[in-house]
Amino acid sequence: MSHATESAVYESTVSPRELAGWVREAGRLLVICHTRPDGDAVGSSLAIARAATMSGVQVQLAYAGELPPWMDEILGDANWVHLDAGDPPAPFDKCLVCDTGAWSQLEPYKPWIAGKADRVAVLDHHRSGSPDVADVRVIDSDAAAACEMAAEVCTLLLGIESASDLPVDIAEPLMLGLGTDTGWFRHPSVTPHVLRLAADLVQAGAEHPRLVKMTMLSDPIQRLKLMSKALGSLSLHEEQGVAVVKVHAQDITSIGASVGMTSGFADPALAVKSVNVAIVLVELPPEGDGKQRVKISMRSKVGGPDVAKLAGAFGGGGHIRAAGARSELSLDETEKKLLELIAESESS
Repeated sequence: MSHATESAVYESTVSPRELAGWVREAGRLLVICHTRPDGDAVGSSLAIARAATMSGVQVQLAYAGELPPWMDEILGDANWVHLDAGDPPAPFDKCLVCDTGAWSQLEPYKPWIAGKADRVAVLDHHRSGSPDVADVRVIDSDAAAACEMAAEVCTLLLGIESASDLPVDIAEPLMLGLGTDTGWFRHPSVTPHVLRLAADLVQAGAEHPRLVKMTMLSDPIQRLKLMSKALGSLSLHEEQGVAVVKVHAQDITSIGASVGMTSGFADPALAVKSVNVAIVLVELPPEGDGKQRVKISMRSKVGGPDVAKLAGAFGGGGHIRAAGARSELSLDETEKKLLELIAESESS
């Protein structure tokens, strides 16, 4: 089956209010997000699932790929399955996809949602995606997190005026996503609306310090060891303001770490004054076809390059200041190609 490219027109087809109505009429709703879910993906999907359940909808969550270590703590008694464990989702009438609309991030879900765009909706804050995933779409690339959008949908589903009135078990996952996708309110995406929403969620009972500890201050020792090796590979290209960190698959295996532990490895490099963009290249284990691909994660400062455009050259995407992709080149070849693209962007 062929799918529309992620460079095709990707925009909203309904309003948040219309999406809330679509969810309310779902009957049996499956809620999913991108593979290897992060805080925003888990937070937005869980919050809407709980709000939909309170609205009388029968809901199941499904996740795929490596899960964050705090997953069980935030999900609690939610009804969910992990596709990697061999648990298929239950039959559903509609499916809501949170925090992505790109086939490249939904590969494990294709057997259930491909070709069913009339029964699928997307809630996403990324600039690019695959329009043929869903007919119903709410897209806002100006939103700091999918949870910023999900908060509005939850209030509409529950018929309340403010996020400050949300039940705490909905407010907490929303704060999780809002916090993690903004670097706990350090990134340029933070707006007055984001801060007002955060205040409302705290007023609703979300425990900000507990969530920070859970996501940022509870790393296994393997992550520190892997970061030590990764930072040892740091290469600085000062004339371009670029820092590149490379992680070898052998290091991940020998330490007993995982690919997910490389999240945030760009931050120490981006903290350097002369660095405008930090690139983390992670060598992935060979996949079913035997190919060994490289995961690209990029972050840039205000005034730095548009990393979403750089990711687009590899079939990926994201935001101006944070984006990612996968490369079929080697670590060194991927680094060389990215440096060439950055040089081209600076000369144009």
